[in-house]
Parts: sequence; structure tokens; C-alpha cells
Amino acid sequence: FEVEPFIRDRRLKVILPQTPPTPVQFAAVYPHKKLQDPKVRLLLDFMAERCQRLIKDILAGK
Repeated sequence: FEVEPFIRDRRLKVILPQTPPTPVQFAAVYPHKKLQDPKVRLLLDFMAERCQRLIKDILAGK
């Protein structure tokens, strides 16, 4: 996420394309399901899908 803009505008160059990046843990703290506002669940689902798609696109060079 941090270097992707620099790779796109060619200020940085990928030198080991076959070597995947180190996995990164992504966490969210939220209330128990019984106390959870549906908007929180919607945001978590959106963030999970969006982050997965962005990572896949970046690794594919898009």
C-alpha cells in the first residue's frame, strides 16, 4: 500500500517480481455481534473485500 504509487509512476522499480511480499495482519476491533450496529458489519465486509481486491490488483501490476 505504501509503495504502490511510487511503483506506478516508476520512481521505484520491482526487482524481484517472483518474490511475494511478506503477509501483513489487518485487524479491526468491534463490539460483539449482539451489540453490533449493522453499519459496522457492512463497513467490515466492505473493508475486507476492498483490501483483498487492492492487494490482488497491486500484485498483478494493475
